[in-house]
Amino acid sequence: PVSAPVPHSPGQLCHNLTWVGQTSHGGQAFAWLDGNAMEHTDIVSQQVLIPNGNASAALNFWLHIDSKEVSKTRRFDTLTVAVYSTTGRLLRNIANFSNLDSAAGYQLHTVDVSAWIGQTVVIKFLGKEDGSLATSFVLDDVTLYVTPPAG
Repeated sequence: PVSAPVPHSPGQLCHNLTWVGQTSHGGQAFAWLDGNAMEHTDIVSQQVLIPNGNASAALNFWLHIDSKEVSKTRRFDTLTVAVYSTTGRLLRNIANFSNLDSAAGYQLHTVDVSAWIGQTVVIKFLGKEDGSLATSFVLDDVTLYVTPPAG
């Protein structure tokens, strides 16, 4: 596997020793998007080259979602995982989550990014929270895996 860790914007990078309420999946650091119970957007992103000559490529990430939203049917707070060009053009949303996906502990998610083999793209995690109850999107261990061709 080719590892492409996602660095985090100031304010979203957290450390187990200094943040109360959330912990990492692995290691000591994690990204904590939203969870403020106020209208705003948090973003973490990374430009990455998906190496040419591979049969497939996948983005793995561990995500923990906590929500104080009480509705079991309405999406109030969202996290979108998207691929952008290096010029900032949205290429495709590749995963979507919301307060409705709240669950205990981290969940592993794998998204196919084979369409961008041989290209440099920006992987962006975009959390949007409304102005009422808090939803936290806690992200850790983001890794790009490539599979070489058979033979």
